[in-house]
Amino acid sequence: MNYVTLDQIEPEDLRLVLNKESVRRHLVKHELFSPESFQVWLSEKRHMDLTVGCRVRAIVIDGQCVGWCGIQLIQDEYEISIVLDKRAWGLGLHVFRDLMTWAKEFQHKFILIHLLDSRPEYAFLKRRALRSYQSEIFKQTFNSYLIPVTP
Repeated sequence: MNYVTLDQIEPEDLRLVLNKESVRRHLVKHELFSPESFQVWLSEKRHMDLTVGCRVRAIVIDGQCVGWCGIQLIQDEYEISIVLDKRAWGLGLHVFRDLMTWAKEFQHKFILIHLLDSRPEYAFLKRRALRSYQSEIFKQTFNSYLIPVTP
């Protein structure tokens, strides 16, 4: 598994992953990405990657893009996102650990994780969290976890 910048992948490969129903059911509700709307999304993520304390990467396995991940600054708080194609499910914990390593490199004190309430509550995250709570983002309910970044 490799993490590459969004400029290092074929955009259409990631767009196809993000438009899959198995992926979409766990994301904020939005229209399917058209080639044009995906370019807007991609531009926003590339800009986020340039933001201090942030890193956004595509996830590639055996030359195939299987998703993306990153540390993003949203409303003055750093949060992590992991979006994986079904064929890469099971790698989430590995990606999470790598993101936490990045958060240490950036010297973040805390990181947020927001998981759509369509997903089960994760005992692993709840044990690590200073606080877990429900939040509403874009009129959808999320299970949110405030995770300390240990030095």
